[in-house]
Amino acid sequence: AVAASEGGGGSNRELRLRVCVEKHVHFGESVCMVGSHPALGEWDIGRSAPLEWTMGDLWQGEVRLPAIAPKACSEGGAGTADVYFKFVIQRDGHPRRWEEGQNRVILAKECDGDARISCKFGDMSAGLTAIEAEPTSVEEATIEGEGGASAARAAPPPPPPPPGEKKKKKKKKKKK
Repeated sequence: AVAASEGGGGSNRELRLRVCVEKHVHFGESVCMVGSHPALGEWDIGRSAPLEWTMGDLWQGEVRLPAIAPKACSEGGAGTADVYFKFVIQRDGHPRRWEEGQNRVILAKECDGDARISCKFGDMSAGLTAIEAEPTSVEEATIEGEGGASAARAAPPPPPPPPGEKKKKKKKKKKK
């Protein structure tokens, strides 16, 4: 069931956003999503959307964003509001490090259906990707960057070899 928005004038539009952020943090720290929408805490870290750690230093979660009427969330406009947000490293409900640069934005017209954002913490070039057919894993999702949708896999690169182990390079034999 789609949730009705608070004070949204009866709109039943909702964005179900799946989030995957790559970031290594220190013990006791976590990554959360905070922003202008009530579901993101309205910029209050204590009410932000927490993400869960998974293997490979990936922080994942799902956030439901009912469409809301324009107010502090947007620069104006009719209908529903744009949603502004950032990822934040927090500890015990207190911010340790905010993403630098401009806020990320979900345009009001994107606030319906299912979408995904998959990025590295601080990489502001990644945008939303609409989910047409339900992907079965993170690897099947595509990411959208400055150049538009790409077929690049959302999976992070493989981990480096353990300390002390070096990659062996194959030597090419010279033909005589």
